[in-house]
Amino acid sequence: MNRMAEPDMREALKPLLRGRDKDALVDFLLNSAMYDSSLAKHILIAFSDDVQSLLHHWGSGLGTAVSQLTQNSFGEVCLAEQGENVIEECLSEIDFAIHYKRLLYAVDLLKVLEEATQTLEGIEWNAGEVRNRMEALADAIGTVEIEDEERLQLVQYLWEDRRDWELGLHVLVGLIKGDEEIECVRKAVEEDDSLSVFWISLLLRFALYEELDVFLSSPECQACWYTIAIEDALKAGSYVRVITLSQRALERFSRITLWDTYLYDASIKAGRDDITRELAFRYAAQGSFSHIEMLKKLTEAEHWDAVVQQLMEVLEKNSQATNTYARFLCQEGKTERLMALVRDKPFLFDDYYDHLLPRYTAELKMHMTEYCKTMISHDGDRTQCKVLVQKLLLLKDLGWEDEVQSLRGYFLGKYPAKRMLKQELQQARLL
Repeated sequence: MNRMAEPDMREALKPLLRGRDKDALVDFLLNSAMYDSSLAKHILIAFSDDVQSLLHHWGSGLGTAVSQLTQNSFGEVCLAEQGENVIEECLSEIDFAIHYKRLLYAVDLLKVLEEATQTLEGIEWNAGEVRNRMEALADAIGTVEIEDEERLQLVQYLWEDRRDWELGLHVLVGLIKGDEEIECVRKAVEEDDSLSVFWISLLLRFALYEELDVFLSSPECQACWYTIAIEDALKAGSYVRVITLSQRALERFSRITLWDTYLYDASIKAGRDDITRELAFRYAAQGSFSHIEMLKKLTEAEHWDAVVQQLMEVLEKNSQATNTYARFLCQEGKTERLMALVRDKPFLFDDYYDHLLPRYTAELKMHMTEYCKTMISHDGDRTQCKVLVQKLLLLKDLGWEDEVQSLRGYFLGKYPAKRMLKQELQQARLL
């Protein structure tokens, strides 16, 4: 039988439960909890004022879980599947506690989980994913609507622990409200620069952009502060602000590739073709063909020849962009330059000979003959022989029989004892 979808199940159960006697429901829950430990824990989380026993249980359980280690197929020490399952159950319980607004328990359990997983340093496990989920849960705790008295108690509880627990600051970002509380944080930041990232997150939450800009202009500003602000603007779809922040960051700090990427993407979405063109040229010069295509798309036809000339000059000097340079020359029909490149980099022959023949047939025959002679050595392995034979087969397909015979005679004469070469030539029917 197919399981009923959760929303349908909820609606089906409502009239059944509402029509029952309270004592009968209590008895039913008690009996069910005896057979289902997770139900018992959920009842305690949702309704009990004393959850210390649950926290103690999790502290013990997580301690055991993170000590369960094994080895993966690469011989690396990693967390056993059972340990990962316990961490997953803990994350689910924190989520459940948030749903029922048992925020203090959620905060305490999150801290217990973090302390347990910190012992896994140097162990292979899904640390990044779990950390992201923990941060997301911390952020979620701060957004739950609760009575102001309870909120203030939680703020006070977390504030006392602010210097020792980063995730607590994630929660506080959502809990802080009102000018008076913001002012208290502002004063604390002036005395304790370790709260700077927290302060930036708070300024972003309340959209206090003018104050944020002043803070980012301070001599103490760190590159990561800009990254936080830029990523927040990206998330909000404020592409003009992404552009402004990225440009300011790039002016102040040494070039960080991530900011260039943010700036490029935002300029496209904001319709800032001037910025996109500049960055596309920079990426193209580094060897990115997709950015050459973007550059061509954004450049007016009458100006493209001048851009092509500039790109050819920079790509020719970039030894890391040889393949992009060859592809670009081919696309733009720059046959003479392409031939000059193949002359210098004969390994490109296989990909571009059809663009160079028959115009450069004689020269290519001469260069490829000399290039083939360098493809194997006395101590070369079978792989070298296979690559050489594939090259000879290509030359044969081009109708260069005389060159193939000449090269075959050259290699057999130079390496008479190289049995693997003869085997490969015979298998390819070249001998």
